[in-house]
Amino acid sequence: MGARHDGSLSPRGNTPYLTSCRFVGIYLEHATRRVLADLVWLLDPERLTATCDYGVRGGIHTMVTAHYVTPDAS
Repeated sequence: MGARHDGSLSPRGNTPYLTSCRFVGIYLEHATRRVLADLVWLLDPERLTATCDYGVRGGIHTMVTAHYVTPDAS
């Protein structure tokens, strides 16, 4: 992922990361959880929500949302 020194993410730096997920051969839900896990590892947030908007061939549109909350957060 394209992380900056201030903890923010660079959209341009994330393009190769996001396109690499296309060729792994996993389900959309798993891909979303994987992106969320990578963001949690990178940013170390208390709470985080990742929403992936997929436009799959054949006119099928899918949005998958995954949530993370630290175990000690209330």
